[in-house]
Amino acid sequence: MRYDLVVENGRVIDPESNTDEMLSLGINQGIIETVSKEKLTGKRVIDASGCIVSPGFIDIHAHEDFILDASQGEGIPFQTAMALLRSGVTTMLGGNCGIGAYPFESYLEKLKNTPLPLNYHTMIGYSSLRDGLGIDLYSSPSRAQIQRLKEMVIEGMELGLPGVSFGLQYTPGTTREEMLEIARVVKDYDRFIAVHLRYDYPLMAQETVREMSEIVKVTQVKLQLSHLAANVYGGDNMKKVLALIAEMNERGFDVKGDMYPYDAWSTGIKSAVFDNDPFHNYNFTYGDMEIITGPRAEQRCTAEIFRELREQEEDTHVTCHNATPWVDIVGVLSSPFMFLGSDGMMTKDAVTGEIKGHPRSSGTTARFLRLFVRDQALLDLKTALGKMTLDPANRLQLQPKGRLQAGKDADITIFQLDRLREKGEYGIDICALPPVGIKYVVVGGQIVYTEKEGAQFAQEIEARQRLKLNGRVKP
Repeated sequence: MRYDLVVENGRVIDPESNTDEMLSLGINQGIIETVSKEKLTGKRVIDASGCIVSPGFIDIHAHEDFILDASQGEGIPFQTAMALLRSGVTTMLGGNCGIGAYPFESYLEKLKNTPLPLNYHTMIGYSSLRDGLGIDLYSSPSRAQIQRLKEMVIEGMELGLPGVSFGLQYTPGTTREEMLEIARVVKDYDRFIAVHLRYDYPLMAQETVREMSEIVKVTQVKLQLSHLAANVYGGDNMKKVLALIAEMNERGFDVKGDMYPYDAWSTGIKSAVFDNDPFHNYNFTYGDMEIITGPRAEQRCTAEIFRELREQEEDTHVTCHNATPWVDIVGVLSSPFMFLGSDGMMTKDAVTGEIKGHPRSSGTTARFLRLFVRDQALLDLKTALGKMTLDPANRLQLQPKGRLQAGKDADITIFQLDRLREKGEYGIDICALPPVGIKYVVVGGQIVYTEKEGAQFAQEIEARQRLKLNGRVKP
């Protein structure tokens, strides 16, 4: 039999079946038809010698916050999708941290007409729904507004959206009452809620997780704790929180979470995150804050600049360095209940063409496998791959994905572990540099990315950087 595509000579790892051996994959019409030790014939053949052949990576926590911002020149999260694709991601989940598109149908129609280069799913962003009803960030909704919010969530559920995301730190007015109401709706549809916790400083670390554990106990809803170590850190907080999560799962509740392998987080400077003496709360300095967008991009903050940017009408994106202890990141990503999620987002300025974002958008997968598997041996390869393939596929109820088995979707990532290395850095354009070692990415049986293409993209960015340094392009 002749297949549309054959992958041969690679070390095939499938976390669900515990397969880890030299095998060939035969693919027809976007589906893996056979996994075999035999030599296969194909119209196209990928020689995966010296490579790991993995299910396509699934990023359960990505963003498309700026999709409706005309200055970004895109009504869909194309730049984010491309950054993730170059890192081996074949499926991304947007709409996290309470930020999503509404109305749902018009946005989904736009995606249908302008498809992304990978599989895309989006959550219902609850904060965006509140904002659409004119509810202030710090205000509680009326009973009538809660009823309307429930109707909006049901609308999204009926369209097949996988769950609801809350950004409690961004909308501190969100009440327990409304969360319970929404969680019950989500439970009825057998979906899940993803939560950016209410606080992210050590004093409130355990309390902020207990708040959500109580919602789970009352409603039985499935819970995903977003970028956990960015909210829970310091002292023995993480140890206690992970013990609570383990206990909840042992009691039959479904409590999971995700994290990225970087010690810096990023958000808008006008966010409620920076209310009430943030530098004391989070134990970092003005100098730890790097400005990512706007006229002051690539500068470090000062007290004066911080006040100035907070008062401006337009929000400015910043990255806060040294914000998360590495030991807490290791604790999270080593837990059997935690997945890998980039919290990534990339944008491209419609006027200047500059690409802006956090390097975790382009480097999370490579950095995780490099540090946790190859360099520090914190996890075995199969376990690590499960956190980025099978586990998120199960959370999203995507049974054909996250697996290399006959009858499953041909979403495949092929990489060289010994060469794998992230290249993205903090700064304009260089944040999007693709990792080294991602050889091929296959989505739906089609080769959609090769390392050669990634090298070409990197050369374009490096050329732009040289122009800037020569003063021929304004930084």
